[in-house]
Formats: sequence, C-alpha cells, structure tokens
Amino acid sequence: VGRPLSYQGVVVVNEGGEELPFGEMGAVELRRSPDTTYRHISEDGAIVSEAGGFQTGDLGYFDEDGYLYLTGRDKDLIIRGGVNISPVEIDNVLSELDGVAEAAAVGVPDNIHGEKIIAYVTPRPGVELTAETMLAHCRARLPEAKVPEEVILSESLPKTPRGKLDRKSLVARWSREHPAGNADG
Repeated sequence: VGRPLSYQGVVVVNEGGEELPFGEMGAVELRRSPDTTYRHISEDGAIVSEAGGFQTGDLGYFDEDGYLYLTGRDKDLIIRGGVNISPVEIDNVLSELDGVAEAAAVGVPDNIHGEKIIAYVTPRPGVELTAETMLAHCRARLPEAKVPEEVILSESLPKTPRGKLDRKSLVARWSREHPAGNADG
C-alpha cells in the first residue's frame, strides 16, 4: 500500500489492541492524531479500540521500512486449530502454478480444528490440473496448518457485484455439496 503519512495514525494490532512489531500480521487500525478530535458513531458494529482507533477490517503488516502490506480481510480469516490463516496467502501459492487462472481458499466447519481449508481453483482454458499436483505444490510452499485439505476444480469462481471474489458463496456452495460433511472433522 505504501507508507502512511505521519498524521494518519495507521497501526497494526493484535486481538488485544496492542501494536505489533514489524513483520507481524494483525488488524489494521486507524488512530486519530492527538491534536485531532472527531466523533464516530457506529451503527454497523464497527470496532473502536480503547485507544480511539477504528479497525478497518483489513489484515496486514508493516515492513522494516514502514511500508504497509495488506494481506486480506478479517472476515475472510480462517481459524484452524487456533491458528489464524489468511486465505490470500494460500490463493497466491496456488496461483504460482502455470495453468491456474483463479484460486480461492475458504474455511469450512470442522469438528476437530474448528475450520478446515478448502481451495477452489479455476484452470486456464486447455490446461489439465489435478488436485494432487496442486496439493503437492502447497505442501512444498506452506506450513502444514495452511495446506488445504481438498482442492476443488471449478469452471468459475463467484464474484460480488463489484467484481471481487465472493468467499461466502464458496462456503455456501461447499455446504450445499457436502450436507452430511459439514463439521465432520
């Protein structure tokens, strides 16, 4: 994203609202400057911290040079066995493979780990991809906790009216296609 200007008060925080060091992923929070006053009333359940910060819903981290990197959205976060996983990281690893047009990882219910990771992949036209090839690539590039349990080939991935990937629709699709498999560990 770049470096925030000094008066913008952008920080990355953990669940307790404590500012995180460089390189650690957390929630992006906008804090007001000490010499700025404003009144914010949130009817949509926005999180305003004790420090007066407003959480944007984005996840990210700062590098050592002060550049902010966004890694995903808080609502898309997969929580598997207590580990917070950004699905964008898995999407990016799958997209490294030649022949992958689009990839989307989602968390679906699992009795043992809370959520398990399912990845949907759209191959490029004329390319044959196998789930095992994609899983092997993920195993070589990701920690075990972030490797999808299953890769599902799909002709297309659902989009929101704004053209963004619709992960909620993918979770709903998985639930419809696996009615007995919901939270089956």
